[in-house]
Amino acid sequence: MGRAARIRNKPNPRKRGPKRKKAKKPRRIGQKKRRAFRVNAKKLPSALTRYKGGYTLIFKKAGRYCRTLKRLPKPGTCDPDNHFQGYMPALPGDFHLSGPQAATILEKVADAPNTSYAQVRQVSATLSYLHSLMTGKQGTNWKLVKEELESREEKDFVRLRPRLKPTVIVSPEEMKTAFTTEYSPACGLTYAKWVSGLLAAWCWCIWGCRPRCDLGALKTSTDHDINRVQG
Repeated sequence: MGRAARIRNKPNPRKRGPKRKKAKKPRRIGQKKRRAFRVNAKKLPSALTRYKGGYTLIFKKAGRYCRTLKRLPKPGTCDPDNHFQGYMPALPGDFHLSGPQAATILEKVADAPNTSYAQVRQVSATLSYLHSLMTGKQGTNWKLVKEELESREEKDFVRLRPRLKPTVIVSPEEMKTAFTTEYSPACGLTYAKWVSGLLAAWCWCIWGCRPRCDLGALKTSTDHDINRVQG
């Protein structure tokens, strides 16, 4: 009787994407800032990403007004060692906003063209985070911001839907011609570009990779593994 095969546990696969830089606590800071630093460290990366996206919308849709606020830093001008890698404020004292200013920001974002209700809610969440930095109270917001948000309804905004209808549909006859025709310099491409295009077309038309997520991952990935079990 043969010996049973030994099964080895494979290590966890490496997650794709850049590794998040660990934040460093500033030296000689007060108790309020130390408390805010601990709270930031406990937040999920998805929450920090949501705040960062809301801060981007603030300067994208209400940038003219925000540039008049001298104590609201522009994106990318904060401490590079904070929990947002310097993209936005992360501690008390990094900025200052009043209730009327925060409500005006939300109003201008809501009134900007092609703004969705989800974007307004995201900006409101970012303002709530900034309010918690100033007051130390989590899950709160300026009263005027709440009133501004309550005056809006989802039906008042546009609905941003992803475009699902394909723009290019390749027929089976065209794919047969493409994948059975040998290379010729008359096609106008170098052999290296022709081979790369052939591989990309195979992943798209035959393998069924989606344009952004799947093909994008293949373009940016540096490690490739062959799984014989999955073919």
